[in-house]
Amino acid sequence: MNNRLSTFTGLLVLLAGGAGVYILLRQRPSSEQEAEQVGQTVVPVQVAQIRQQTFHDAVQAYAIIPNPGVGGAAPASIPIASPVGGYISQVHCAVGQHVRLGEVLFCLYDEPARLTIEQAKQAVAFAEENLQRQEKLREIQGTSAAVYLEAQQLLKVARNQLQQAQAQHTLFEVKAPFDGTVTEMVAGLGQVVAQG
Repeated sequence: MNNRLSTFTGLLVLLAGGAGVYILLRQRPSSEQEAEQVGQTVVPVQVAQIRQQTFHDAVQAYAIIPNPGVGGAAPASIPIASPVGGYISQVHCAVGQHVRLGEVLFCLYDEPARLTIEQAKQAVAFAEENLQRQEKLREIQGTSAAVYLEAQQLLKVARNQLQQAQAQHTLFEVKAPFDGTVTEMVAGLGQVVAQG
């Protein structure tokens, strides 16, 4: 009986092993399939709508303006870079041109900055009207001190924002830092320049 049980168990183990080998061989690709898979490259594809568009390269705009030496010193030169990025909308100099201290060399497109200034001016006008209204109400004790102080503070904030917008707008004009001659221009009208 023990011998029969051992034989039966052995056959069962042999059958299970055979089934396992069969499953492994069946799942493993043949050498032909392996060769095809090795030669194939899977490339992900993304579909997008094509539209016509003009691309602009970003270039740094600068000019070298030699400074005539003072007191026998050698002339100096300095690259002139834009303090803000944007499109060059106007060019006021050319290579070989003599420029004076403070002369505008080129201008960037400044419409957003001008709109910011206009909004700030409107905010100042509104704050001034509000303060005048509060002053009249204060004379007849028709407003609280807190509301009056708030109106004063709003006017102060609006004026500061206007000054900041006007200062920011001046950055869109690049000026000569001293008298000199333009020796090189890297960017021109319509090109995009990066900050710095």
